[in-house]
Amino acid sequence: MDYSEIKTKDLERFIQSAWFKNSPDLPVTTHRAISQVHNPRANPNDVCLILALNEQNKLLGYIGILPDNFADNSTHFGWLSCWWVHPEKGSKVGFSLFLQALIVWEHRFVITDFTPQIKDIIEKTAMFNFAPAQFGIRGFMGFDLSTILPRKHKFFKKIKAVLKFADYALNNLNIFRTLLLKRKFSLHQLDIEYEEHISDEIARFISTHQDK
Repeated sequence: MDYSEIKTKDLERFIQSAWFKNSPDLPVTTHRAISQVHNPRANPNDVCLILALNEQNKLLGYIGILPDNFADNSTHFGWLSCWWVHPEKGSKVGFSLFLQALIVWEHRFVITDFTPQIKDIIEKTAMFNFAPAQFGIRGFMGFDLSTILPRKHKFFKKIKAVLKFADYALNNLNIFRTLLLKRKFSLHQLDIEYEEHISDEIARFISTHQDK
């Protein structure tokens, strides 16, 4: 197995390469690659994508890194942005890819929103400090039971068609509720201004409140 490290400055050439155009499994989308190229916090020599390839140059797995800086620009580091291994060929690739990313970024690595399986892998390295979990509230303006519930339990996958019908019926009822709310919270008494450019006052407000 070989590693191929793609730097920010090489991403555009990579997505135009013959390998990228012919590979059945792609490690990055074209739009995501272009976005990475224009990342204002990335350095040209930052490694933002690491591929694991077999002897036939086929993709076994990849790991993506988003270059960033802390607020005071004291430390340049990488976010773990994606991590994938081939379901049939890459069973032993995932952990080695992760370690390779740590080595390349000299352990300046940040991870968030990981699954329990990834958390187990991270804990085994004994290289990370875990911040306390932040719990919040998720709100929904409509019904989407057929998408949410099947993720929770396999039973709901069996009745997905029923859940879709329930979504349809409940969302039709929800239309009347939305109309009542729209009438109650009418915008006619509000004065709305559209700003094409951020003024110094707005910039100061954003700077003061952006931490949370």
